[in-house]
Amino acid sequence: MRFEAGQELPCYEVIAKNYGADHANKIHSDEGATRYGFAGALVPGVGLYAYLARPAVDALGREWLERGAMSAKFIKPVYDGEKVQARATTSNNDPVELRLELFNSAGNLCAIGSAGLPDSATAPDPNEYPFSAHAQLRPASIASFSIGCALGSFEFDLDLKGRNAEVSRQCRRDCADLRFRLPSGFLDRAGQRNSDAQHRARPVDSYRERYAELRNCARRGAAVGSRAS
Repeated sequence: MRFEAGQELPCYEVIAKNYGADHANKIHSDEGATRYGFAGALVPGVGLYAYLARPAVDALGREWLERGAMSAKFIKPVYDGEKVQARATTSNNDPVELRLELFNSAGNLCAIGSAGLPDSATAPDPNEYPFSAHAQLRPASIASFSIGCALGSFEFDLDLKGRNAEVSRQCRRDCADLRFRLPSGFLDRAGQRNSDAQHRARPVDSYRERYAELRNCARRGAAVGSRAS
């Protein structure tokens, strides 16, 4: 897709949802938010960030998810159940950069941001993100925070091997189920093989692609059967 400076991209509309209703941060509850003068519980920033990001995903696709950049600033609160609209305008076309805006149903600007595809993707430097132990909850005030201050680090084991094995087992079960339901010949056209050894050797992405092919074959088989009857 080619972009021109000043080009307005298709907007994205969604009903905002308070994803933090059960969070310990009571600003996401009606009781806690009204105590600070808001009309009701605030939709978390992570949700607003996601709404802003949608036009970038639609316009730039998987490449942006793989190596794109984005920044955002939240200006006004968004409440649960409000209809919001994310708009994107091309601010630069080489490299591509989008100006993002989020409006509520009253037309108020609630968040702004930018997203783009840099000329080169630079891997994060782990040294810029030192480990920081979890601190106690801080008061909800500007004085409690400073730019660059780490709020805490998470420690966990990332078991990709175990996760990939689980996905592979699920794909094999799904493929086996489809084999029983597909008409003869469809699996051959999809390039499916019945060898469990070959199933085990394939990477997870290959299983997902094969599963999508099998689903398409199943739909075509169902359509053929309905026309024949």
